[in-house]
Amino acid sequence: MKTLSQIAKELGVSRAAVSYVYNNKWREQRINEALAAKIMEKIKVEGCVPDQLGKQLRTGRTNTIGVLLTDLERYFNLELLGGIQKKLTETDYLMLLGNSYFGKKEYSFFSRMLSRKVDGIIFCPSGKSDEVTSLLKNDKPQMVFLDNYLPEFKDIPYIATDSYAASSMIVEHCASCGCRKMAWIGGHEKNAIINDRLQGFLKAMKERNLKVDKQLISRGRSTTEAIETVFSQGTPDALIFDSLVYIDIALDILKEKKMLNGMKVRITGFDRPSLSGAFKEITGAIPYVKQDTELMGSTAAQILIDMISGKVPEKKEYLINAEFITPGKEK
Repeated sequence: MKTLSQIAKELGVSRAAVSYVYNNKWREQRINEALAAKIMEKIKVEGCVPDQLGKQLRTGRTNTIGVLLTDLERYFNLELLGGIQKKLTETDYLMLLGNSYFGKKEYSFFSRMLSRKVDGIIFCPSGKSDEVTSLLKNDKPQMVFLDNYLPEFKDIPYIATDSYAASSMIVEHCASCGCRKMAWIGGHEKNAIINDRLQGFLKAMKERNLKVDKQLISRGRSTTEAIETVFSQGTPDALIFDSLVYIDIALDILKEKKMLNGMKVRITGFDRPSLSGAFKEITGAIPYVKQDTELMGSTAAQILIDMISGKVPEKKEYLINAEFITPGKEK
């Protein structure tokens, strides 16, 4: 397989002529039909790929998009990645992928993507890296946030689940089951999207005239410490997790407290819990908020591609609707 430049050299014509034929624009450029046919035949026989280096020099683009997510061992992020990849396969863009390991490698991957001159970055910030925040203040590429955002960068579009609406669905479910003493267990305070989920929970409780016990809101602790803190205030009738991905740890603790027999405490939250491991019969029955990860990923990719081509995003906040799943009652 040869490049356009090699084909042109062998035929004794300009590279531009070969490019016009390759892209089916030879008529607009008034290239002789016989010459166009000769070039096309050569392309078919030899095979041909565009000269990417030459294209990069002409356009100033690398046709690569950086994707930096927090944990590529988590199915949620793999589904986001699937949505991104599905959209990119419709284009000429290649993906440069990074795993920030919950922020530990965030600055390293982000700076390397910038050094490789990617055309844009789809970024799920951990909220833990001040280095990345400082870097963005000085060197801001074409970029969209996905599944989380940095509040100080209001000009960067972000794509996420509608946290307020999703939290409201959770509270509605618990309230309809007779729960009144609800505990919230969530991540660290610097995570903007987790803050939105908590604010959605508080708003939904207020709208339903349900009392919020601040002692039952535990944030930024390990799962073990969070549950111990909550239960030190008595026994809640519902545990709401900002993510159910690592629910097995919580179930181990509840088992020790003999709270699993007959499910004496209702469990729910965001994301489908793991269906493997020692508690698969329990986790398979836990109701949860299902986020449309594929749509989130493909939307992020499309917005970034449009930005790279010069289009201005219609808005800065793209909120994707979620669905509340009650196992056994799916549509």
